[in-house]
Amino acid sequence: MHKPRPLPLLRYPVEAEITLPGSKSQANRAILCAALGTGVTILKNATPCDDVAVMVKNLQTLGFDLQWLNEHTGELRIKGGVPSQKSQVISHKSHVMEDQSAVILDCHNAGTTLRFLASVCALVPGTWILTGNTHMLKRPIHDLVHALRSLGAVIDDTDGALPLTIHGGTLKGTAVTLKADISSQYLSSLLLIAPALPGGLTVTLEGPLASAGYVSLTQKVMRDFGAKITC
Repeated sequence: MHKPRPLPLLRYPVEAEITLPGSKSQANRAILCAALGTGVTILKNATPCDDVAVMVKNLQTLGFDLQWLNEHTGELRIKGGVPSQKSQVISHKSHVMEDQSAVILDCHNAGTTLRFLASVCALVPGTWILTGNTHMLKRPIHDLVHALRSLGAVIDDTDGALPLTIHGGTLKGTAVTLKADISSQYLSSLLLIAPALPGGLTVTLEGPLASAGYVSLTQKVMRDFGAKITC
């Protein structure tokens, strides 16, 4: 580890402008809202950090229509709409495994991206294997899997953890109960797909809500895209 390097104090006033990178938390939520919505959205300042880059790549593999206009500045074009099974298999043959049915989605170390994509995979027709790096394989995801199964999803897990084999296009429920004190990402994951479900979604929470600020961010971004949310 390098030793801290002291910086001298400025001896005169400085006037400058800096451009801060966009929030990866906000970017991933906006990307999903645009992808699951309708029409064409141009996102700007969607910082191309690892979490966002992995989200975009895996959504492309799922068959969603996303293109970087300028990856360096985070400018992204998204045409909304859940892909059909036919379009995804034709467009992404290089990702199809030997059995010609299951497609691997590797989220590496991007925990938020992985949890959000678990719900998206349940929406999209096809068989998806959702996985990550060694660290992610050790992190439980059982409560989100249980919630998705209660909505009709067919999911095979590994003792409550990754990898998940998700048979998409099977969601049919309109109400789910979720433990609220485990991770706010589970709730955000379900909320983000709710507008794409024909009957919407009612979520009943058990216990105090963990990281409520992130759920508020999810709701704000969804409302910015026109979603109707009641609490």
